[in-house]
Amino acid sequence: MRHSQKRWWLGLTLAALAAGSAHPASALTAADQDAAINSYNNAFYTITGSTGNYVLDNVNRGYPQTYSFWRMAEEMEMLEDAYDQTHSATYKTMIDQLYNGFVQVNGTGWTANGFNDDLMWISIACLRAYQITGTANYYNMAKSTFDTVYARAYDTNLGGGLWWTTDKTSKNACVNGPAAIAAALLYQCGAGSGYLTKAQSIFSWEASTLYHSNGQVQDSISSSGMLNGGALTYNQGTFIGAADLLNQITGTGSYDQYAVTATSYTMNSCTGENAPGILWNEYSAGSGDSDGAGFKGIFARWCCRWVKRTGHTEYMPWLQRNAQMVWDKRNTAGLSWGIWGLSTPSSLLTSWECSSAVSMIQNVTAFTPVTATVPNATYTLSPRNAVAFCLDASGSGTANGTKADIWTANNQSNQKWIVTNMGSNLYKIQPSYATGLALDVNGGGSGAGSSVDLWQDNGGTAQRWTPIANSNGTYKLVPQCAPAMVLELSGGAAASGSLTDVWYDTGMPHQQWIFNILPGTYTLTPGNATGSRLDAAAAGTTNGTVVDIWPANNQSNQNWAFTSLGSGQFKIQPSYALGLALDVYGANSTAGSNVDLWQDNGSSSQRWTPILNSNGTFKLTPQCAPGMVMDVYNGNTAAGTHVEIWNDNNASNQQWGIH
Repeated sequence: MRHSQKRWWLGLTLAALAAGSAHPASALTAADQDAAINSYNNAFYTITGSTGNYVLDNVNRGYPQTYSFWRMAEEMEMLEDAYDQTHSATYKTMIDQLYNGFVQVNGTGWTANGFNDDLMWISIACLRAYQITGTANYYNMAKSTFDTVYARAYDTNLGGGLWWTTDKTSKNACVNGPAAIAAALLYQCGAGSGYLTKAQSIFSWEASTLYHSNGQVQDSISSSGMLNGGALTYNQGTFIGAADLLNQITGTGSYDQYAVTATSYTMNSCTGENAPGILWNEYSAGSGDSDGAGFKGIFARWCCRWVKRTGHTEYMPWLQRNAQMVWDKRNTAGLSWGIWGLSTPSSLLTSWECSSAVSMIQNVTAFTPVTATVPNATYTLSPRNAVAFCLDASGSGTANGTKADIWTANNQSNQKWIVTNMGSNLYKIQPSYATGLALDVNGGGSGAGSSVDLWQDNGGTAQRWTPIANSNGTYKLVPQCAPAMVLELSGGAAASGSLTDVWYDTGMPHQQWIFNILPGTYTLTPGNATGSRLDAAAAGTTNGTVVDIWPANNQSNQNWAFTSLGSGQFKIQPSYALGLALDVYGANSTAGSNVDLWQDNGSSSQRWTPILNSNGTFKLTPQCAPGMVMDVYNGNTAAGTHVEIWNDNNASNQQWGIH
């Protein structure tokens, strides 16, 4: 592979920005993922007998030559990404056809190629093909190629690692990351423990030589020991991929931490050139045959695989945002180029520059938003990054344009918001002291950074909000006027007076909102027995009084006083005996520990956090056992069934209607 070791900066014109046909933003679906690969195949795939190829571009249609070696391997991997997503028999056959096309151009004696990274890319593509098809030739070719490269490229100069080329002028991330992946895959395919040792050794060298503690992976080190080049997305990606495979094989957590820091660095430092949070450009318009045109697809592949395998879901909204941007900026033929954030032109495009978008779209988890049912009620709303603060109508203003900011929770009327379901999962949010106003995106703006304030209630799209449930009990609030945006604490500043606006959904805590119920007296209805209520048995007044469920009777021992303790926590007391409190017996944190009444003592076993579920019920989590929730024993519905804490499993016997 031939590329200059530098960052590409573009001087794109406004005409380029406006080129092509952008599509309205919406949630990326599995159907969109299928459409992306189908559009790519329709534009570039050609088949003659059993030999398949992706032509070079959509206008001149030229066939790949030997200089396309590594790009052909990566386009084969792009199709393997689509197979992993769909398990399509058609794609499985096309993998064989693309390999035949690769051999037609490059033969089977690949080691004459002096670029060691090229050989690692095809080794990875072949090992993935072996995992998909079971065809032994793929494994044999990959193993033979890896062995040849390792023998000629690895030595102890500069502390270890592989030389980029047979000229041995530098040791680069672009060969060592892929080599560590290839060795790990060989081990997984049964090549023996020696390959795991090689994978660990190569990765260790890259981590100690090219990787920095902030997550940046530098491009190379020269034979004289000089570090060169900054971060490139494909190097970040293969470093993450190698770390993930080694963590998967060995269970060593330090590998996972490398992936965390490398992903965070990429998200924070390799984005924003064309749009906030969108991966930067590594080639310029009109040079779609340059190596950098396909770099981002490699990052997308390995980062998404790591996120999905390990459950690091904090990064998925950002990855989805990139995939969504790519898809929204496609042209009328359904093609998206490698300059993400700008509309794809309908003129000449190379298959290579369009491949990275397909890999991005294929590898993310298709977005399936869980729209929430929020009961009509009055709440305070706290940003997840600042739970001691509440959404606040500045100065209790009553004029149009009153700012919506945050302020230390104070239980005042300008922090209490009336939430009303207006139908079709659209909600109006109004300050409790001024119901003629509504939370509003200023001017109905759809752009990132549009301010949020109060305005006369007019029923417009700028005043309609859709709550979307996150997996952690928080919610994003999407304005109808700007469906690609969410309500956020501007800049994430956790300080009184910090303003709100709408911004691209990045999944960060300052875009996640907690609906807090207000202090008051409520009944609690278990989701598995809606004719019953949480009940203090026989209205007992002694320590250890049993808490159970009992048919609703409107008696005082079924009425519970909620007193705010700050940061979303409440003391919950039977209305007839305010000297007692709902308590986890012995402050235990183990599943099955009883919930009873005990003298109010302010301990962690008596501090409960109600968390709104997407169906409008709440789970109740005790501070002493944060992984547990209040649970009706065994899901029983009989009168007198006791209440305990249990692992949160989202079952109906853990869901409580609070009314």
